[in-house]
Amino acid sequence: MLNLSQPPLSKQIKDLEIEVGATLFSRTKRRVELTFAGHEFLLYAKDILQMADEARARIRKISTGDIGTLAIAFTGTTIFDLQTIVHMFKQLHPGVEIILRRMVTTDQRNSLKDRSIAVGHLILPLPDSSLDFLPIRLDPFVIALPSKHPVAQNSEPVRISSLSQENFIITPRHAGTSYHDAVMSLCLQSGFAPRISLEIDYIESIPAFISLGMGVSLVPRSLTNLKIEGVVYKTIDVEKPVIIETALAWRTDDRSAVVRAFVECAHRYGPSIH
Repeated sequence: MLNLSQPPLSKQIKDLEIEVGATLFSRTKRRVELTFAGHEFLLYAKDILQMADEARARIRKISTGDIGTLAIAFTGTTIFDLQTIVHMFKQLHPGVEIILRRMVTTDQRNSLKDRSIAVGHLILPLPDSSLDFLPIRLDPFVIALPSKHPVAQNSEPVRISSLSQENFIITPRHAGTSYHDAVMSLCLQSGFAPRISLEIDYIESIPAFISLGMGVSLVPRSLTNLKIEGVVYKTIDVEKPVIIETALAWRTDDRSAVVRAFVECAHRYGPSIH
């Protein structure tokens, strides 16, 4: 019902016919019916009203972060926590498309700045006033050994100095400065420079080569999520532990509702991944 008396309604119809340039109603003394042009106009009008309803619903979802696209970068070790956060986020926001890209921390910073990603899951410290951070995990180091290594059978924490004659497998510095520098620091702190026999760009590939007996390594504890036959992880006996801190990062000026929803999800559920 238009809640209009007949004269105003008739005037509105007449004004509409003038605007569209066609007669929409056929009028007789007994009835009023739609002309062919009127039928066509009605179909378009229904489509427009439906599109308007859909637009309102979509805008509401966009404003709450329920739909959209979110590009996230991760490092070789942060993926284990990120997969948990992404899973929880998708349960709350199934309409958001997630795009995951593997990048070292320095590349993540550059990609955040050029807006090719919206969120990075990276290694701290990363001084940058244009970014906001949410700490996720403090990740201590463990020793990764072939299961047949004599030290692998030791139930006590292992001193790094006992590995001074071993071949080490690590990533090159360009593939991750924080990890590379932490390994070098731990070894030097234990009185020796590691004998590096193999460098691999991807830290998550290190256990596969250890399982072949090609060397040992120091890796963040999160990497123990990779259960590879032939590899044993041992706690380190060290006076000054070296710990890697991971965090989510996003642009301070990013007003995206999807980014805000993702960060809120990580903040809310973050404690469950430790």
